[in-house]
Amino acid sequence: AVVGLMEVSIGHALIADALEMGLYNTVKEYLKILSQG
Repeated sequence: AVVGLMEVSIGHALIADALEMGLYNTVKEYLKILSQG
């Protein structure tokens, strides 16, 4: 975790990942990663 970090921009990365993995799987993975933070 980064102290004081309130927001990140992941739009381009999310779409690029979704093109390979599909949107559902991408969102599922991103949520899993974010919940670990």
